Amino acid sequence: MPDMKEEVEHETGKSVAIAKYFWNRCFPTPVGDFCFDENGQRQVPMEVVMLNATTGLFSRRIFLRAMDSFILQVEEEVNWVSGSRWPVLDKPACGFSGTEGPCTNGDSGLTTVQMNAVVFTVILSLFVLLIIVRHYASKKSTRDLGWDLMPQRFQVVNFGASYSKADRLLDRFDTWRDNKNSTPRRALYDEYIVWTKAVLVSGQKLRSGRNFLSYINELRNFHHPNVVKFFGLLRRPKDTLFVTEWCSRGDVRSFLEHSTHIYIDWDIRYSLIRDLLQGVAAIHQSFIRYHGSLTPSACLVNSHLNLKLAKAGYREVLRLGYGLENIEEDLISKYRKDKVFFSPEYVATEFQLWSSQSDIYAMGQLIFLIQKDAEQPNTGEPVFDLDKFVTWCCAYDPEDRPTSHEFPEALTRPNDYNVVTKMLRRVELYAEELENAVLARTSELEQEQQKCDALLLQMLPTNVAIRLRQGETIDPEHFSSVTLSFSDVSGFLEFVAHVPALKVMRFLDETHKLFDRVIADFDVYKVETIGDTYFLASGVPYPNRVMHASEVCKCVLNMRYDFSQRFPIQKLQLRTGVHSGSCVAGEFLLLDRKRIHRWPPTIAIKIPSSSPTVLF
Repeated sequence: MPDMKEEVEHETGKSVAIAKYFWNRCFPTPVGDFCFDENGQRQVPMEVVMLNATTGLFSRRIFLRAMDSFILQVEEEVNWVSGSRWPVLDKPACGFSGTEGPCTNGDSGLTTVQMNAVVFTVILSLFVLLIIVRHYASKKSTRDLGWDLMPQRFQVVNFGASYSKADRLLDRFDTWRDNKNSTPRRALYDEYIVWTKAVLVSGQKLRSGRNFLSYINELRNFHHPNVVKFFGLLRRPKDTLFVTEWCSRGDVRSFLEHSTHIYIDWDIRYSLIRDLLQGVAAIHQSFIRYHGSLTPSACLVNSHLNLKLAKAGYREVLRLGYGLENIEEDLISKYRKDKVFFSPEYVATEFQLWSSQSDIYAMGQLIFLIQKDAEQPNTGEPVFDLDKFVTWCCAYDPEDRPTSHEFPEALTRPNDYNVVTKMLRRVELYAEELENAVLARTSELEQEQQKCDALLLQMLPTNVAIRLRQGETIDPEHFSSVTLSFSDVSGFLEFVAHVPALKVMRFLDETHKLFDRVIADFDVYKVETIGDTYFLASGVPYPNRVMHASEVCKCVLNMRYDFSQRFPIQKLQLRTGVHSGSCVAGEFLLLDRKRIHRWPPTIAIKIPSSSPTVLF
């Protein structure tokens, strides 16, 4: 590039001159021409190519030549994805906001219509899809025969006094016949204890139509904590058995009147009322719509003291399956006292028309039954007026009664007031009180244990006491060199002969306490005391090499001095004998008392001897 060299040499700033040399020029390279504009920016040639579906090759449709003309040149038409034609606009016709240009003159209505059409199409598609899914779900539910229970899966069991004893098989359920077909029986269905309720069908065959199959499968799949679970039907020639969950504590009236082992306070009653309202609300707001036979016999209590509603949906099952309309004698208790739970309009129609409002009337009577004779505790908190609510439910006109949506929130709020939670709180309080009592008793026990340990350590050496407490035996042990000492009171027999026994006991008590205070300062061990005799040892049970004799001698000298200061009577003097030698210490048992004794050969030697004071 000689021309570049000549131009650069005449420039003062060579780097700037080099850069300017590239402006408005093209330079050939092995990969193509490199062109720069008047600002020194490179102009890159670009091409738009499109795949030919027939040949499978790419062909140039639009290109940009750098230096000749900075204009896009079209060789062939391009099939754009959006359907646009050439040239492509740099800015949409309605602007980027969609409200500019022709769109401001009302020409954008087509876009709005299209959007509305798309939204409507999507909603319609979802609605059609929902209908199809529900249709197939309905067909599937009608094909589900899980409600038709097989007798081979049942066992009649004698539960005896306790319902948990379900291990004695009486006979096969399919061969069992009851003389009274309406009498309910407990049975074992697979691993569940169930309750069977027989209803006479007068030999009519089951009409397993689509409505019946759909309804009974919905009833079988309906679950609520306050509604008894429905397992299905067991068909027999003369009757049909409704198989449901079994509640061990029976109906609510029997539970309230005959529960002797449970104190039914207001908390339990209030929990039963809440369960009743929640069960009725769940039935009324479901496909069942109304209960149909709400009496105390349909309100069952399980082992957790939860109230559950039974017989829900029985009327509709019998109507759809067997065409039975008047089924009161099978579903409604024949007791006269149950007639109070029938609403006025139900009685007026001769027991033909039961509605959801009849359920509300019966529910009010049940609440009155549960809270009757119960005393509400005065907790200081606002209490819901149940009497007013019962009056509302038992209004003569059905239109004046509340619906399930108008139940008080205080009674239908879930997990707010449960008898199990209440009992758990009581258990926690009891456990806390019990824990405090245990801590107090433990502290007292530790204090007594310390007293026992102190007394035990006064009777036995520490290592011996620890081993005996651990249940170990003490083997006899030989000590080669120990020092023993016997001390008694000279003239004690004459003193005893002329002094009352009580004074003698006080004298011995003071003497031994005095000696105990003295030996606390020396390495000696008090073996025992017999009358006025005080037996000391050193070097046993803890060997102390050659210091045992010195320790005993210093100890008895201090004992002699303190005794003479305390009892300055010439007739009472301390007499002491000291001897060093070998010794054997061991344990032997006297009835239930363990004692440690020393049996040295030198004990047989006459240690005490006649002396006015002390003999060494």
